[in-house]
Amino acid sequence: MNIRLIFGALLGGALLSGMALVGPLVREARGDFTLLDGQEMTVNTTHSQGFLYDTSRASVVSGGQVSVLYGYNASTLDMNGGSVQNLYAYNTSTVNMCQGSVHYILASNTSTMDISGGSVESLHARDISTVDISGGSVGTLSAFSAGAMDISGGLVYNLSVNRTSTMDISGGSVDNLSGHDTSTTHISGGSVSYLDACEYSTTYISGGSVFDLLAREASTVHISGGSVGDLNAREASTVHISGGSVYNLYQYSTMDISGGSVSNLIADEYSTMDISGGSVNNLYARNFSVVTFHARDFGLHGGLSLDGDRVLGSGLLSGEWMDGTPWAVNIQENASTATILAIPEPATLSLLALGGAVLVRRQRVAPRTGRP
Repeated sequence: MNIRLIFGALLGGALLSGMALVGPLVREARGDFTLLDGQEMTVNTTHSQGFLYDTSRASVVSGGQVSVLYGYNASTLDMNGGSVQNLYAYNTSTVNMCQGSVHYILASNTSTMDISGGSVESLHARDISTVDISGGSVGTLSAFSAGAMDISGGLVYNLSVNRTSTMDISGGSVDNLSGHDTSTTHISGGSVSYLDACEYSTTYISGGSVFDLLAREASTVHISGGSVGDLNAREASTVHISGGSVYNLYQYSTMDISGGSVSNLIADEYSTMDISGGSVNNLYARNFSVVTFHARDFGLHGGLSLDGDRVLGSGLLSGEWMDGTPWAVNIQENASTATILAIPEPATLSLLALGGAVLVRRQRVAPRTGRP
């Protein structure tokens, strides 16, 4: 019997009926190590490439160095030290990083990144990947159409949230944060040094601190808690303030305040402001801006006067919100091209209308009751 013919037939049959066998063999030949089907490995030496498939698991420890590492399927990589130059996570793979360093990470598909320590120079998340950062440091984090993104600790120097990505910040610190496209960012804790909200993005601030916030290009910002140092709203952006505190507010767009506190409000360049709650210490109205107070029991002090609903001059404007909370604002500047309005709330107007109707009825009834 010809052994070569038998071996050739068996190999040909495998190629035709079992092409899946070829993939692992080719991949294994391309890398320094390949793990399959639940295999585990501790990486403590230098490797040029590594491949993780199926439910395999690799642990990079001190002394381990990998130039390029790929994670597929449901594989797991534990970074407990050492370094990886380029890491690509696909499918449902998981990366747990508590020590060591990675130069570049690409998180794709439904992969999961859990970073509690170590350092990452650049992380690019896309598809519906998940990134959780509770410690360590990340130089640049870019999210494109990614799924759940959470920062509860650690330090991120540059964070860019794009397309339909969602970012939750509950702790840690972010140096520079930019929101683009239709992305959504929730800030409930931690600190952000600079936030640039643009391109139809939406930002919710319910806690934590933002030192400098720029809202522009039709973005929307909701502030219900926390603190903002300087808020600059321009270029068709919309800002809603219902709580929290803002120290300096520079308004060149549309805004409403129903709660919280603003130390200095500068309304400028055709901006529109509606105030129905909260507190504003100082108001500067400039350059065709319109600021409207919706309240009751208005009081004018100092150099203020009233022409219809329009407040003229500078001085102290006071009143009560509809829940009975008293308020007062120092109008420091009221330019001739600006408009400050004191508008009674609809409930107050309805009471006045009801009182007027009673007076009219009494006037109509009195002549009839006086006849013999």
